Amino acid sequence: MRKLVLSLLILINSTFAFSQWTVLTSGTKHYLTSVYFTDANTGFVAGDSGTILKTINGGNTWSSLTSGTKNYLGSICFTSKDTGYTAGVGGLILKTVNGGTTWFSLTSGTVNNLVSIVFVSPNSGFAVGDSGTLLKTSDAGTTWTAYPTGTTNDLTSVYFPNPNTGYAVGLYGTILKTIDEGVTWTALSPGIYASDYVFLSDYFINADTGYIAGGFVAGYGNIWKTTDGGGTWTTEPAATNFYLYSIYFPNADTGFAVGEAGTLRKSFNGGTVWDTLPNATLNDLHAIFFTSAGTAYVVGELGTILRTSNGGGYPQGINDLSGTSKLLIIYPNPSSGIVTIETPSLSAQSQLTILNVEGQSILTQQVTQSRTLIDVSNLPNGVYIVRIVSDGITGEGKFVKK
Repeated sequence: MRKLVLSLLILINSTFAFSQWTVLTSGTKHYLTSVYFTDANTGFVAGDSGTILKTINGGNTWSSLTSGTKNYLGSICFTSKDTGYTAGVGGLILKTVNGGTTWFSLTSGTVNNLVSIVFVSPNSGFAVGDSGTLLKTSDAGTTWTAYPTGTTNDLTSVYFPNPNTGYAVGLYGTILKTIDEGVTWTALSPGIYASDYVFLSDYFINADTGYIAGGFVAGYGNIWKTTDGGGTWTTEPAATNFYLYSIYFPNADTGFAVGEAGTLRKSFNGGTVWDTLPNATLNDLHAIFFTSAGTAYVVGELGTILRTSNGGGYPQGINDLSGTSKLLIIYPNPSSGIVTIETPSLSAQSQLTILNVEGQSILTQQVTQSRTLIDVSNLPNGVYIVRIVSDGITGEGKFVKK
C-alpha cells in the first residue's frame, strides 16, 4: 500500500500517514484498457490480447476469464451482474450472460476497430470506433445498426447521461451529439482550434454539463467543459505534459482524470481547480471507475490496477504548504476552536474551500470580507487544506485542528 508521510512544521511537530492508491496484483502484464464494476465487490477489466479479468472481492484478487479471442479489447460494460459486453479490434463485440464465465461473439456488421461501448438500458447500447463508426443495438446486441456520423475521424468515447441524450468524441476535435436516442447525430464545435484537439474520453453529469479529457496534437493533455449541452466549451485549468485518457465524476463537484506516465488529476469543485495527486505508478493509466464516492479503480499499462478507498488522497505538494501564502493568512495554528483566515488580496469573486487531507471538500463558501472566522471545533483532529480562488489565482495554506 502506498503511504505518504506528512511532516507538520507549523508550530507543532507531528507525523501522519495516509494511504492513497494501492497497487493491486492483476496477474498479467497486458495493457488494460477498461474497468467496470457491477457492485462494490464484483468488477471486470478488459485489455490487450483478449484479456478479461474478474474480481469478486473488491480487487484483492483477480482471475483470468476465457474470452475466446486474442484481439485487443478496448472497452467493457455490464447491464446486470450477469450480462456484459466488450468491444475491440476488427469490429469484435463479445457478450456474456453468466457473469463472464463464457463469452460469445455478436455480429457487429463492421470490421472497423471499436474502442468504446456503453448501454443505456438492458436492450439499448452503443459502440464507437475508427473512421467515424457508430453502432446501435436495440435488442441487447442481437443486431447492430450503423448510424451516419458525418465524420471519418476516429471516435474514441461515447457517453449517455440519459436515454435520449448522448455524446461521442474523437480525434481532431470531433464532438457528436444526439437528442433522439442515437438516431441522428449533430456535430458540435469545441472552438477555432478544434483540429488540434485530441479527445479521448467524455463524461457528463447531466444533459448539459460535461467534460472531455484528452490533449493536443502537439502532445500535452487538457480537459474541456461545457455547461450548455455542448454549445460552448471552455478549456479547464488542467494542462499537463501528458495525454489524459479517461475522465470520471462520482458526483457533480468531484472529478478525476488519468493518463500517461501515471498521471492522476482531481477536482473538488466542478473543474475550477485540478490538483495533481501523487503518482502510484509511472505506467500509463487508461481508465477509471468509481464504485462509491471514495472507492475507485484505475487500470493501465503492464497490467496495472490501482485502487483508492479514500477518494484519491490529498494533492501533491501539501507537504510544502504553510499557514500563509500570497492570498491568505491562517491563525491561530494549531487551533481547537475558531480559525481566522485573512485574505488581503480579496476580490468579489473569491471562493474559500476547506479540504481534508484526502482532498474531500469540508466547506465551500463565497468570501466577501478580508477576514473570515471558521469554527473548526467539530472537525476531527488532523491537517486541513485552506484554498482561496480569487480572479483565477489560487492560494493555499494549511492548519492543524487539535
